[in-house]
Amino acid sequence: VAVLLFGGRLVGAGQMSAGDFLVLVGALEGFGDEVLQVAEINRDILLGTEAVRQIASLLNAETVRLEARKRVKVEEELEQTASVKSSISLRGACFRFCAGPAGQSYAVPPVDLDLPAGGLVCFSSPTSSVQGADATIGVNTLFRMMAGRLLPQSGKVIVPPRWRRLYVPVTPILFDGTLMYNLMFSDKAHDEAQVWEICTGLGMSSELIGSADFDVGTDGQRLRYSDRVIVTIARALMHDVDFFLLSSCLDVLGEHHCVKVVRFLRQFSAQRGYQTHVPPALRHAKTVLYTSKFEATQSQADHLVRLDVISV
Repeated sequence: VAVLLFGGRLVGAGQMSAGDFLVLVGALEGFGDEVLQVAEINRDILLGTEAVRQIASLLNAETVRLEARKRVKVEEELEQTASVKSSISLRGACFRFCAGPAGQSYAVPPVDLDLPAGGLVCFSSPTSSVQGADATIGVNTLFRMMAGRLLPQSGKVIVPPRWRRLYVPVTPILFDGTLMYNLMFSDKAHDEAQVWEICTGLGMSSELIGSADFDVGTDGQRLRYSDRVIVTIARALMHDVDFFLLSSCLDVLGEHHCVKVVRFLRQFSAQRGYQTHVPPALRHAKTVLYTSKFEATQSQADHLVRLDVISV
């Protein structure tokens, strides 16, 4: 009561604004017991100023305690996030395409597979003992299932929740419009320098670097095929894809260029993307799956999976 009376006098004398007085009243309501203890000690109205100081100290101390508890909680959550080990798992996942009246054949036979999150995983080309067409269908279908484009007809595919997944087929998808629009789905980029840095690192043709307004034509027909592939990969990296599946599209670049792209993808995976405003511990692990017939490209992977083991 003494504090309120004293505060009221300050408002009347113009020494305290009505807004500050209301804030003080609201604070007092939230700390009833502690404020009453202070008020009992300071019954004399002449000591009202000291009472306000003590209440301010009380509020500050409580604020410090709340902030300390918040920091501890955030640190614990960061530690938990960093320690969580995610993985991509297939449990008996399979898929069939109709093979005519005589019956059906597996495009993907029942597969049990565990792939750790983060890093590069290469699915090697099949050996001569496996029919090329069937094996190709197998890995394309397998990648589409893991990307969520196809549901397995039996079994299940387990991917960590909230992961952004992108599947890039042999034929990359481009849109009518400018080069920048195909990269960013916008004619403007927040950080255009970073866009061209990524495109350069992936080996885009030098005459395209910096040509944001270049018209790619219908379905990207004005671009070289290799540049169409690079545009699709760069688009995924700049949109922070977590699970990236490249099916048979890298080999068309040639062995030397393919190795360059895979090395750049390793850098993308190691630093967990290019979202620099997000603390590294809070970024998702970046996992890249790709196929390649080149031994030099296969050797860049953290894990190598043989297609002739899981395909028919």
